[in-house]
Amino acid sequence: MRSISIFGKDLKNPVVNTISYAEFLRAFGQYVVWVIMSIYLYEFRGLSFVDVGIVALAGGLLSFPASLAWGNLVDRIGRRLVGLVVPIANMIIFSGMFLDIFLAGPTWILILFYVITNPVSSAQYINDGALISDTTEESDRIAAFSRTRVAANIGVGSGLVFGGIIATFSYSAVFIAPVIGSLIEFILYFYRIRDTRSQSTVEQSASSGNGIFIPRKDLFFIAAAILTASAWFVSGMFESPMTPLFLSSKYDFATYYITGLFAINTIVVILFQNSINVVTGKWKDSVRISSGLALYAVGYLMIGLTPFFPVVVAAIIVLTLGENLQVPATQAFITRLAPENRRGGYLGFASAVGSLINPFRPLVGTMILAALIFSPIALWGTFSLMCAAISVVFLLFSRSHRARRGQEVNLQADAN
Repeated sequence: MRSISIFGKDLKNPVVNTISYAEFLRAFGQYVVWVIMSIYLYEFRGLSFVDVGIVALAGGLLSFPASLAWGNLVDRIGRRLVGLVVPIANMIIFSGMFLDIFLAGPTWILILFYVITNPVSSAQYINDGALISDTTEESDRIAAFSRTRVAANIGVGSGLVFGGIIATFSYSAVFIAPVIGSLIEFILYFYRIRDTRSQSTVEQSASSGNGIFIPRKDLFFIAAAILTASAWFVSGMFESPMTPLFLSSKYDFATYYITGLFAINTIVVILFQNSINVVTGKWKDSVRISSGLALYAVGYLMIGLTPFFPVVVAAIIVLTLGENLQVPATQAFITRLAPENRRGGYLGFASAVGSLINPFRPLVGTMILAALIFSPIALWGTFSLMCAAISVVFLLFSRSHRARRGQEVNLQADAN
């Protein structure tokens, strides 16, 4: 039997490989920062739980206008230039956070830098999506997005271990890794990335002026962006503060059990992402997304059944398999709908919709947790029903689009 690499099919694509290296560096250095900042602001800067939540919400909401702007810039000034500007911005941001903590500077400056990390990250997501779409065939995009995803998860796992050890000695030292990682990312993009825009993209951007592009006439894409963002909203509840809060307060899991569950999530992504791609190789993106949400529904329900740790472990595995189906397929689905000459603008709009919806996930999740903490099956059953409902809606939505496209093709053939 042919062996399957955890990185999947070798596309021999230098752009995809470069983005994979960059994703590893970002995840290694930056993910642990987002984890410890909440703790640091609460324990050392005197912010309340609500204050920390407001800071996180502000960063997410700021990504909405930023995503629209970045999407237009990706088309207007080019993928290469955006790819070089972003790591420079990150070097400034994380250096500022390091100095503020090391020198015990003003809290408001630290919060300002922290909030800015979200809109800068949205630029990386949009730009990398455009680069991958420009340089791959549609049939290879699942493999391409999976490759970058596996690299990121390796970075998350190793970065959490490294950063957690460093944080026990010095919180400020944790911020050195993302500065160095951003410098390496800049060097990688400088030497390995060229502007991949098509001539039609350049001409379209030049003729459209300086206004912010929104695909107002493409109602299907707008609906798809809202639906995929809604899917991220419910499936991402697992990675919201609600999950550790529930497991510690209701199931009395020790901290190392909870962190162990998240480690299992990372390991399953790394080991099985590309195996799932092989098994589902002939599935349509919409079927993968819908099936992934269905697995989320099963996994959520399993968590609510019993506090027996092996069952919860099994639930996390099921959830992660659903994640492996949903995440790369969603990226491929959205990039496939974005026309070549407006790819940056379309991806920017999709990112903006997510930035408008997903920041409310922690708030909604903790509100539902507070209301249904007395009944785990009711709590997780609610999230299970949400996932199941969006799974069905998404499948029906994509089928209606395919039917409509088929009718248009037939009408064009009859006209000819």
